Amino acid sequence: MGKELLQRVVMPGVKERDCQKLFFRFSQTECMAFGEPLVALNELYFNTWMNLFAAKKWFHYGAVRNLFLKLDIKGDFCVEIVGSNQNAAYGHIDEKLIFEEFRDNQEERYIKIDNPAAYDAVYFIIRDRKDAPCRFRSAGWYTDIPPVRENILAIVICTYKREAYIHKAMAMFENYLSENEALRNRMHLFVIDNGKTLDLSRSNEYVTVFYNINAGGAGGFARGLIEACRAREDYTRCLFMDDDVEIIPESFYRTLVLADYLREEYKDAVINGAMLDLYHKNIFVENLAVEDGLWVAAYHQGANLTEFEEILKVNDIPESVYHNKRSKANAAWFYSCFPMDKEKSINDLPLPVFIRGDDVEYGRRKFGKAFIQLNGICVWHAPFYYRVGKATEAYYMSRNMFMINALYSDGFKKNFGRLYSAGFRYSLDTYDYVSAQLYIRALEDVLKGSRVFDEDVQEIAETVGRIAEEAREPVTDFYELKAVKDKPFHYARLKRICVRLIQVCYKCVPASKCVLKRKGMNLAQEWYPPVETFLIKRHVKVYNLLNKTSVLREFDYHMERKLKKQFRKLLAEIEKNYDSLLKDYRTNLPRLTSFDFWKKYLNLE
Repeated sequence: MGKELLQRVVMPGVKERDCQKLFFRFSQTECMAFGEPLVALNELYFNTWMNLFAAKKWFHYGAVRNLFLKLDIKGDFCVEIVGSNQNAAYGHIDEKLIFEEFRDNQEERYIKIDNPAAYDAVYFIIRDRKDAPCRFRSAGWYTDIPPVRENILAIVICTYKREAYIHKAMAMFENYLSENEALRNRMHLFVIDNGKTLDLSRSNEYVTVFYNINAGGAGGFARGLIEACRAREDYTRCLFMDDDVEIIPESFYRTLVLADYLREEYKDAVINGAMLDLYHKNIFVENLAVEDGLWVAAYHQGANLTEFEEILKVNDIPESVYHNKRSKANAAWFYSCFPMDKEKSINDLPLPVFIRGDDVEYGRRKFGKAFIQLNGICVWHAPFYYRVGKATEAYYMSRNMFMINALYSDGFKKNFGRLYSAGFRYSLDTYDYVSAQLYIRALEDVLKGSRVFDEDVQEIAETVGRIAEEAREPVTDFYELKAVKDKPFHYARLKRICVRLIQVCYKCVPASKCVLKRKGMNLAQEWYPPVETFLIKRHVKVYNLLNKTSVLREFDYHMERKLKKQFRKLLAEIEKNYDSLLKDYRTNLPRLTSFDFWKKYLNLE
C-alpha cells in the first residue's frame, strides 16, 4: 500500500540560521557503534518545534491508521525513535521505541512506529560518524491511508501601504508553488489592498490582487472571503493571515494536509497557527485566546520553544476548552484557517468593526467548534507592545467589544460598567487624557447601536485619528531610553503602604491631588506605565522605546473632572438602554455579516 505524507521534516534555510534549534539540535558524543568499541559521533535530535510529530493529537483529530518515519539518508548512520509524554512530576517521560543501525545505506527506509497514538510526541535521533558523516537528503512522517477529503485553500492577506511586506509574501508564495506542482491547484493567494498602492498587474496564476476601500482589517478580510466565494474554484477552506509576518510555507502544506485528514466530527474545526516573536524567534506568544474581562488573553504564553517540555506544553490544549462558555476560545487572524462553503460563507462574513475584535467575534460565532493547533504551523510577528495605537486600544476595542461581549458573554450587563470604568480611570490616573477622550467617543458610538456601522468607515477613522494625535518628540540619546527601560518600579513595604494611603486619599477627596501632587517630572515607559509613577508628580514624560519618541503628560484637574462627568453620564445612559442595545445587536447581526451589507459598505459592483 502506498504512503501519504503527513509532515515533512524541514531544515532551516539561511534566513532561519538564527533559530536553528527550532528545527534540530546538534551535539557530539563518543560511544560504541558500528561494531567498534569507541566511535566519535554526531547527533541530530528532531524533538523540536518544527519537526516532532504530535502523534496523540494527530490520531485524535485525524483519520489516520499507521505512522511511518521515512528516511532518505546515504551512508552509515543509526536512527533512534522515541515516544514522549508530558508528566507533571518529571516534566516528560521518554520511551525508546526503535533503534536501528545502517551500514553504507543507499535506500529510502520506511520505519513503522507501533502504537504512536499513545504519545504526545514522537521524534527521532540520527547519529553518524564524526569522521565519515552520512548524507541526510530528506525525512518525513507518513501514513498508509489516503486522506478523507481534498481541500482547496483560499489564503487571504489584507494590507494597507505595506508594500515591502506584501511583495516579499507574494514572492515567497509564488516560489513555493512553482516548486510544488501538486499544490498549484489546491491553494491560491488573495491580496486585498486597502491602500490601493500595489500594481494590479502583479496578479498571476498563483496570486490575485484586489483594490479595496480602507475598511480596516475586518473590511479587507471580508473582501477576501467574498472574492473566494465568487471565484470559479470551489474553495473549501479559507486562511486569514497578517501581511507583516514571516512564515515558512511548509505551514500552508501542514494546514492543508491536516484539514484533509480531519475526522468527520472535526471537519469544521478551525486550524490556527502559533504566533512567535519576530525579534526573539524561539519565543512563543500565542496559539489560542480565551476571554479575559473586556478583551482576551493567550491560553499559553511566553514559552521558549528551544525547550522540549515547552513544546509539549503549548501543544496541549484540552478539548473541553472549546466547549467552555466562560473561556470562549478563539483564534487570532495572524493565521487562522476555517472551513468555507461558497453558498453559506458569502453571508457569514466578519463583523464590520474596522479593527480590533473582528477575529474575536468570528471565533465566538463558531463557539463549540474545535480549534486545532500543531507545532510547526506558525508565523513570526512583531510583538504588539508599543505598536498598538491609542485609537485602536481606547476607541475601537472599547466600541467593538461592547457589542461582542453583549452578544456572547453572560453577565456582561452586570460587569460592563466596572470593566469600562477601570480602563477609563487608568487613563486619568496616568494623565492620558487623549485615551480618556477616545473612551468617551467610543461610548457615544456604543449608544448608536448597530447604526454606527452604517456610518462612513473612513470618516470615523479620520475623526478618531485626529483625537488620537499627540505632539511627540524624537529621542536620540540611547542611554536616556535605556535608563527608562531599566528604571525599577518595585517598592519597599513602607512605600507601598504610603502609595495605598495616597490612593485612598485621592479617591475620597479628589481635590487633594492639587495639594499632594508636586512640581517636577518623572519618567516612564509608554506601554502601560505603572500608576505609581504619576502619583505625586504633576509631569511625567513617557517614552515609546520602539519608535524612540516621548510625550510629556501633565496633570490637569479641571480636565479630569470634565471627562469624568461625561464618562459617568454616558455609562448611565448605556446602562439604561442596555436591553434595547442588545436587542438591536441581535436583530442586526445577520444583516451586518451579509453580502448585501458588505457589497454596499465596500462599494462593490
